[in-house]
Amino acid sequence: MNKLEEKKREERIENEIVVDCYNSEEQLSSWYYYLEDKLDFPFDAIWKSSEDSIEEKVRVIEMSDYLDCDDEKDMLVEIEFEGETLAVSLFEIFSPKANNATIDAIEDWHYWVNSGNR
Repeated sequence: MNKLEEKKREERIENEIVVDCYNSEEQLSSWYYYLEDKLDFPFDAIWKSSEDSIEEKVRVIEMSDYLDCDDEKDMLVEIEFEGETLAVSLFEIFSPKANNATIDAIEDWHYWVNSGNR
């Protein structure tokens, strides 16, 4: 990502997502509703589990329940994998085959987490 793209991403996060948030609970809530609005379900993606280095093709079908995300202090999504529905961290979802808004939202979350904000 070049400096201009990074600056735009930081401005979007600051001005659209975490604006007026005073604590981590408010940030989590803002992120959840931002992602719920921007992610265009269902979409295909790659799931890289943090427990192993295996990459799997999956279908991301929806956000997990807000209370599940709150308990984990993470954004969770439901995926279809080997005939089952699993809740996984959005941080483990890569290379979405989706519209630009979905791709940008996932990249925003990855940027936020990689910046040490989770």
